[in-house]
Amino acid sequence: NTVGQIQLSEGWRGNRYDLGYISGDGTVPFGSAASIANATLTYYAPFDTTGIDHTGLMKSDDTLAVVQSVLDNHPLDASGNVSQDASSCTTGTPNAIVFETHSPVALHVYDSSGRHLGPTSSGALDLGIAGTGYDIIEHNSFARVPAGDTYRVVLQGIASGTAELDVKLYSGATVTDKAVYLSIPIQSASTTAELDFYGLSGDSGVKLDSNGDGVVDSVLQPDAVLSGASAEDIVPPVITMPNISSTVLLHAPLVFNFSASDDSSGIASVQSVLDGNPIINGTILANLAPGNHTFTVQAVDRAGNLTFKTFVFSAAYNFGGFLPPVKTDGSGVYPLGRTLPVKFQLTDANGKFISTAVAQIFVAKQGSGVAATSAEIPLSTSASDIGNVFRYDSLANQYVYNLNTGKFSAGTWQLKVVLDDGKSYTVLISLR
Repeated sequence: NTVGQIQLSEGWRGNRYDLGYISGDGTVPFGSAASIANATLTYYAPFDTTGIDHTGLMKSDDTLAVVQSVLDNHPLDASGNVSQDASSCTTGTPNAIVFETHSPVALHVYDSSGRHLGPTSSGALDLGIAGTGYDIIEHNSFARVPAGDTYRVVLQGIASGTAELDVKLYSGATVTDKAVYLSIPIQSASTTAELDFYGLSGDSGVKLDSNGDGVVDSVLQPDAVLSGASAEDIVPPVITMPNISSTVLLHAPLVFNFSASDDSSGIASVQSVLDGNPIINGTILANLAPGNHTFTVQAVDRAGNLTFKTFVFSAAYNFGGFLPPVKTDGSGVYPLGRTLPVKFQLTDANGKFISTAVAQIFVAKQGSGVAATSAEIPLSTSASDIGNVFRYDSLANQYVYNLNTGKFSAGTWQLKVVLDDGKSYTVLISLR
């Protein structure tokens, strides 16, 4: 009856938490109490015989008698229901049921007498059912109740979205059976979903009232009813992503093949989005815009475990290199005060010229010396361009920027071309 494990599964729309239960006093796990370093005397007060919870240990007559005897240097082997028998705390653990939600809903549980377990309108927590526990982690709620009774489970909408309801049957710390409702549609804060739980062998339908008018709009059966090892499955699926390079040429056909596998409970769903838009397995695309793209796959198994993978790649132009008179090896030397035509061509994966790119030029001085030793390349005094954006010459299928070198000083300079696909290219020139 004690939380001994918190498992986090990351999904693209938020985190999902699961709790694992072990022996303990509702606060401290049994293993923590039994492994105190250098302890020479360890006593146990089993709840089922003492009725002492974690905080009750400080005021119980039985535990106070043991403490007094130890302080008097007359330690007792036992006092009342407190003993040094560890097995008294690990045997006879009562069976339990855990109702849990992973969604924008408030979880309420009512027993056969109408007693309530769950949040109140004031934001407090009502523990009206004896021997229960209730935990909340973000939008994940966990209600643990004793087995043997019937329960009415109510999910009250908090915001629109999709709710998941899990019902777990525990034998001690072992999950023996589990029912999973993966996709309960929550339309608004008026939406309610109710389950009358008599056991997994009976009617397990969740009655959905989408608008809160008291009329059942639909009945949802569990997506999976699991037992044995499948019911204890806490391992998320394994996702296989498509074989796409981190950079692809513009208009290259891309095949989005992806899959997921799960060796325990099996796969419930696999979803994917490209740049926020759904995409189905096997889709072939060759019309992606230049720049970065984000592809995400999320998989959920039948036990509710989820995982996702994200891959970012870019669709880029094929940059053909700087054209003469600029020398690509950085050995070009040019006279100051003249106009230097900076030119290049862009093509796609099919070799077709790209005329619609946005290209900018940036110039930065690297040093006052002239490192290049080649002969000076003559330039004209034709008109230079203003601003820093290249223009497209449709006759020569090239981008051109006439750079006025009269604005610069002698030395080595770096020319950088920045394209709207996110890529940039540089070359060194020398002016004298």
